[in-house]
Amino acid sequence: MIKKSLRILFSLLVISGFLSYRASAQKIEDFLQRYTSENGSGYMQPMVYTLGGNLNSGFIHSAKIPKKGLRVSIGLTAMSAMIKDKHKTFSATTDGDFRPVSTIDAPTIFGSPKGASIENEDGTVYNFPGGLGMNSMPLAVPQLSVGGIFGTEVSLRYFAQDLSDDLGNLKLLGLGLRHSVSQYFEALPLDVALAYYWQNVELDNLLEAKTNLIALQASKKFGPLTIYGGPGFETSSLDISYTYKSGDAEEVIDIELKKSSSLRFTAGAALKFGPFYLHSDYNLGKSNTLAVGLGFDIGTNK
Repeated sequence: MIKKSLRILFSLLVISGFLSYRASAQKIEDFLQRYTSENGSGYMQPMVYTLGGNLNSGFIHSAKIPKKGLRVSIGLTAMSAMIKDKHKTFSATTDGDFRPVSTIDAPTIFGSPKGASIENEDGTVYNFPGGLGMNSMPLAVPQLSVGGIFGTEVSLRYFAQDLSDDLGNLKLLGLGLRHSVSQYFEALPLDVALAYYWQNVELDNLLEAKTNLIALQASKKFGPLTIYGGPGFETSSLDISYTYKSGDAEEVIDIELKKSSSLRFTAGAALKFGPFYLHSDYNLGKSNTLAVGLGFDIGTNK
């Protein structure tokens, strides 16, 4: 049940709560059999943009990194990638024995649940499956950051959950490294850092997504308020692999989606009261994303 499975995938990643979803009678193997051609790539491609937009958001609440000492930050960030209308449909082509070969606009994985169909002169109907009917895709991840040695900070995102015997184990791993640039230019009125982040999401042998982000971060503190933002360059990819069994025969079906690369820009603000902080930022990119996070810092901030 590909649609139900994806709903479960998204829901378990949202640690702060669960998404509601409609049950679907469509099985994973049926979906993969149906979409072994380019239709599968078109159907699933928008997930590359939304997963990338979400995972590459919410990393910071300030560009300031201590020059020495130790600072530990623990937080939870929730993101929501906005699904653009153009990512809800794709140009789908009939295959198999259906004649003549025809092309229509059909729902993507995030499109209308109603699906689409086309009928030829003989009265034969070709049906394309529907989508999840989503306008946004929420996500939430925990994050641990440790910094202060020579103005350098490392970050870790991690989540693992055994879903079921059918779906297997879901894992999210993210690593980040950033270094203070402003420590070398004391006259700068802003805190500036250069950062790189890598993340990987796996659902056993079914799904694997990878994201990369290089970002230039800047921030300015005004009492308890910090304004932050900056440009970045992100990439994201998603591969689907599944072994279909029919009797004694097995067929490995692979769908390699088109890699997404784009510039992005982040603008946000954070409020800090003692060790606690609350931050929110908006990210413009292939998929625009809103991020909101909270957490606390322990240690030096000098």
